[in-house]
Amino acid sequence: MPADEPSTSTTLLNSIKQGNETGWLEFCSLYGPLVYSWARRAGLQNADAADVAQEVFLSVKSGIEAYRRDRPGDKLRAWLWTITRNCVRKYCNSQQSAGQATGGTDAQLFMESLTDILDSEEMPDEQATNTRLAKRALEMIRVEFNERTWQAFWRMCVAGHSAAEIGKDLDLSQAAVRQAKYRVLHRLREVLEEM
Repeated sequence: MPADEPSTSTTLLNSIKQGNETGWLEFCSLYGPLVYSWARRAGLQNADAADVAQEVFLSVKSGIEAYRRDRPGDKLRAWLWTITRNCVRKYCNSQQSAGQATGGTDAQLFMESLTDILDSEEMPDEQATNTRLAKRALEMIRVEFNERTWQAFWRMCVAGHSAAEIGKDLDLSQAAVRQAKYRVLHRLREVLEEM
């Protein structure tokens, strides 16, 4: 895996800005688990977190045209985090307004922890976020490669085996092992293009 932080490909962003359904599905598949995990981390139950994630993606879809990367360091994940925080706040406010909030010490502690999470400008554990996105991207592209190509990539990049060892085990030349690694990493970079 490249050590640099992954970011969303410009091609994918342009695709969803143009209303490309395949691009939108790829975007949701990549970022859906992350947005859901942020909502869960804010203390929402499974179903509530799923509802909030849907609201986040509705907001993204309606606001993607306005999203810009004008300054160095602008990140789509930061924009998603902001939208997620706002959607969680909105959800919690709607629950309180509907009279569904419960009282007591547990409720007070929950609201205090929620406030701490939602008041933070920083995304929760950015390194874990990057790892989660890279893992999700690998899961998404896994089906695009045959088993030997994937095994050669995985054993070389993740397990740290040598090209000679992998080639012997998979009946591939060392050059073919390196080519397999290159092909998978190239595709991964397309999904998580470095800006």
